[in-house]
Amino acid sequence: MTNGENNRCWLEEFRNGDREAWKHYYLLYYRRIYYHLRKRIGNSTVAKDQMQDAFLLLWDKRQTIVNEDQLLAFLYATANNLAQEFLREHGRLAELMAYMAEQQRIQMSPEAEQREGEIVMALRKEVGKLTARKRDIIKLYYFDDKTSREIANRLGITRQTVLNHLSQSIILLRKGLDGRWEEINPDFS
Repeated sequence: MTNGENNRCWLEEFRNGDREAWKHYYLLYYRRIYYHLRKRIGNSTVAKDQMQDAFLLLWDKRQTIVNEDQLLAFLYATANNLAQEFLREHGRLAELMAYMAEQQRIQMSPEAEQREGEIVMALRKEVGKLTARKRDIIKLYYFDDKTSREIANRLGITRQTVLNHLSQSIILLRKGLDGRWEEINPDFS
């Protein structure tokens, strides 16, 4: 069997719903999609989540895929759309949350701490005002690098509930930061 015939065989099995064929394409392309998303979003946890979503959407649309070039193009287009949607919704606040998580892992220099300190402290104060459930989800998502699926399993709730809590938290944090929102997010003031 030639390489082209083998590729057609995988694609045909994938289109017919074969899980092993899906796994074949996942293992073949997941690194490319993950690194692409991580570069676009700047957060490894969100990139993992978005990568999983891209592959789930691929599974849902598998019968429309006619060749491997189209399959890969679909994954990249879906990843780009998911990243764009995430960045539009969460903007620079998500970047700041990722920054705070990173600062827990490394010691800040005095200059960097002085420069970012006020905004970070204001954000921490607002996070402290969230409900215990929302704080837990924020901590697991941004600080412990858990995916929304992992959080849902750990807390015994649906993934959509986790995503709803994250979105609601972002809205509450924006409101709580009020005048400081322009400092954190000048593009979305």
